[in-house]
Amino acid sequence: MLALAFGSLAAEYAISSAWHRNAASLGVSRALGYKPNGESRQRSDTGPGADTMLHLRLSRADWEASGQAESIEVSGFQNCRSFFGL
Repeated sequence: MLALAFGSLAAEYAISSAWHRNAASLGVSRALGYKPNGESRQRSDTGPGADTMLHLRLSRADWEASGQAESIEVSGFQNCRSFFGL
């Protein structure tokens, strides 16, 4: 998804969010290079009340510098380009 976003779609940033207690999701995002981008209080997904949602952001520059895109090939984009409004 990141290779498509930063490559064919020319995105500048990718944004992700996870509950503060979701260590697995946050760990994956951080391993990909996402950096903290604030937090917010949201309706809890486990019951009444509010809970903390952490937001993360990955820049195109950080993605490219990571070298992770080098082993990923996106193919067939031209066939679905119009679905992205491009």
